[in-house]
Amino acid sequence: TDQAAPAAQTTQAAYADTALVGNSYIESFFTYDALPGAACFYRVGLNVNSVFEQPMLQGEDTQTPVIGLLEGRDFANIVFFFGENELGWSNRQAFTEQYGRVIDAARAACPDAVIYLAANPPVSAEASAKNEDSTNNASIRACNAEIAQIAQENGAVYVDSFAALAG
Repeated sequence: TDQAAPAAQTTQAAYADTALVGNSYIESFFTYDALPGAACFYRVGLNVNSVFEQPMLQGEDTQTPVIGLLEGRDFANIVFFFGENELGWSNRQAFTEQYGRVIDAARAACPDAVIYLAANPPVSAEASAKNEDSTNNASIRACNAEIAQIAQENGAVYVDSFAALAG
């Protein structure tokens, strides 16, 4: 008797009502099937502006803007991964306001879904010192504080992946 099959089916069923939406972080979840059964809607370089305009580059629908892929679906959980591609934005208010619009669009598509906003993970000390495109741990912490505030103001759940990975 194969004992792994029922466990795999249970795991897949556990994420069947979950959508992961965002930038290249989602690509890894998809590539490695990290959350079996979860829908992965992403595009490398995606940000809180382009999510309304740019489609996925592969998959069943390469025409609909990524945020539009939530429409007509009944997700119980939607997890957003944004902020990395916005680290260099000088207008931080534009980031926070636009992230609020992303949440509003998700709620319009899936009104009963729990919305999660994931923090950006830390980078290595070497990458932080390089500071390419404002990618350093200080700016990531500041961005994550903004994401936590956005979550609080919009009734979303903040997931502090930075703290979990920074040790």
